[in-house]
Formats: sequence, structure tokens, C-alpha cells
Amino acid sequence: MYIEDESIEGSIMRAKDHLRHFHFSDSDRLPPGVSHGVIDFEETINALRMVKYRGFVSEGLVPTGNADECARKTATFLKKLIT
Repeated sequence: MYIEDESIEGSIMRAKDHLRHFHFSDSDRLPPGVSHGVIDFEETINALRMVKYRGFVSEGLVPTGNADECARKTATFLKKLIT
């Protein structure tokens, strides 16, 4: 969506009836919150809330250093947005 579509949030709105799993990452594929990418995770999560999405959300990243630590940082960041 980041590359092909005009707006991630607009794409979510248009696809709302077809969403079953949402996988996303920042443009640099580093863990969110430590990244220098351009994806606004809060706006993306808010768009998912607006369409009452209840499926899974996953993050795709390229681990730097310790992969477990990258996963923990990502989970902590996303949990703050989702709860």
C-alpha cells in the first residue's frame, strides 16, 4: 500500500470487507519506534479500528542485532497502539 496506493488508510477503507490478516512494516523494515521509516503506525491502526477489523496484525521486519530483542520492541510498540 505504501508504494502502490495513494493512502494506506484509504486502502484499508476500500478493502474493509476483504481484510482477513493485516501485515505491515515500516519503509525501512526496522522495528517501529526505533525506525526512521515513514509509516504512521498510529494512523494505520486507527484506520483498522474505524473499519472494525478484528483479525490478526503482524509486523514484518529485518532484525538488526538480536532478533528476539527486535521482536520484543515490535510487540511492545504495537501493544501500546492496540490497547
